[in-house]
Amino acid sequence: MGRKREHEIQKGQGDHVPKAKAYSYLRFSTPEQALGDSRRRQIDLAVKYAAAHGLELDGRSYADLGVSAYRGRNAATGGLKQFLDAVEDRVISEGAYLLVENLDRITRNQIIPAQTLFLQILDAGITIVTLADQRSYSRESVNANPTDLIISILSMIRGNEESAMKAQRVRAAWDAKRKRATREPLTAKAPAWLRLDYNDKKSSHWTVLEERAEVVRRIFRMAEKGIGQETIAATLNKEAVPTFGRGKMWHRSFIKKLLDSDAVVGTFTPHTISHETSGKRVRTPGKPIPDYYPRVIDRELFENIRAMRLDGRRQPSTKGTRRPVHILSGIARCGRCGGSMTRVYKGRKGGKPKLVCMAAKVRAGCVYESVNVEDVERAISEDIEHVVGTAPVGDEHLDAALGQLELLRGAIADQLENVAQAIAIGGDSATLREQLRRLEAEREKRDKEHDMLLEKIATASRPSIERRLAELEGLVKSAADKAEINATLRQLLRAAIVDRKRGKLRFDWAHGGESELMFAWPSDGEP
Repeated sequence: MGRKREHEIQKGQGDHVPKAKAYSYLRFSTPEQALGDSRRRQIDLAVKYAAAHGLELDGRSYADLGVSAYRGRNAATGGLKQFLDAVEDRVISEGAYLLVENLDRITRNQIIPAQTLFLQILDAGITIVTLADQRSYSRESVNANPTDLIISILSMIRGNEESAMKAQRVRAAWDAKRKRATREPLTAKAPAWLRLDYNDKKSSHWTVLEERAEVVRRIFRMAEKGIGQETIAATLNKEAVPTFGRGKMWHRSFIKKLLDSDAVVGTFTPHTISHETSGKRVRTPGKPIPDYYPRVIDRELFENIRAMRLDGRRQPSTKGTRRPVHILSGIARCGRCGGSMTRVYKGRKGGKPKLVCMAAKVRAGCVYESVNVEDVERAISEDIEHVVGTAPVGDEHLDAALGQLELLRGAIADQLENVAQAIAIGGDSATLREQLRRLEAEREKRDKEHDMLLEKIATASRPSIERRLAELEGLVKSAADKAEINATLRQLLRAAIVDRKRGKLRFDWAHGGESELMFAWPSDGEP
């Protein structure tokens, strides 16, 4: 290689300018679309656009597969929410590109929340590119040309109207099916003791699964004798009677639901789905349809059980019947067996609400011992600064490691280009070929490291963890709604282990590590 060419290659290495980062966001509404062309089409469009415009397409795409954007669920809890969090936590830097097929992939919500989301992304310094029409929207372009904003609004209005029309058609179709429900099943979904079998393409019939139906009859006979729901569940567990679903144990809640169900006497109650202005999903029962299913319980027995339960039912409190969730709901684990813990409340005479091991409660193992919910919540509330202060706060070196890795990947890319150029201008040799293979292997290795590091940053970077811990501390100190505190704890914790023997809560943090908090004196007197 000549001195002049060698000098040009060395100069090119020093002048390397990093490419702008681009992130692909994929979304389609139904799982069936995953089997079709939708996903491949969206990925191909993103790859081609990045290549044509000199962007570095991040290897990890954000996706909501089989998720609708009509009510904004993708932005609230889905893959788009992960992208927005990464932008807020500066994992994704200002100046990056978000590549989508159309604006309706991001949102099909009503215009005010849709436009708010659109402007939120632009205001964070992210450029949105709609790949179908090759149009880009950025903070600068919209400010310079407000017509872009009008185009975006019209596009989002059209997407919302299309979804609203589709929802209306679905409702109309279901209304028609409900009118035919006395002649044909609405859906193949059935109670656990029934199965829908098809005679041919036009007719079908219900088949009673006799083994399960006999369990249902036994439960009703036991209830008729005055045996309580807890005892019924415990008896079935003791006899190892198979459950109807994926659960491993019988629970009182299922026994109660079964005893309340009109389906055992053949009645089907259709429901309609609507949404409040806040977007909350509301399920409203319609007019019951008698003799829709085959009966597995005599009407007289069913009515006797209902009368017995109504006669013994405690009158609802004037303060309302819904009890607030405790802040460890869904994440409390038993310190002895590691199983789930549940809240038990037996009324004023039974004392304060307790946390007990689910396995012990239904007599499926473990030791029955209770913990006052109030003691646990008070300990967390009074020592929230200790909880937050002792929590692992993520790896502060991750961002620096990512920067170093990206510099290394850039250097490898430059070396690959230099070797390829050297081969192209006639310098082909076994040494250069071997160097090319070595660099390609090194690039593949660093690309995998890069993807793994990005995944780790998304859940364990210091800014992300510190933000969530600060949010938790603020909620607890302001005595916020327990459901809000619980939701934040679920983001931070894999589990909260209640160790009654030691009188401690052990927090198993989702991003790694553990910490402890004392909530009571040790039960055996040990420290």
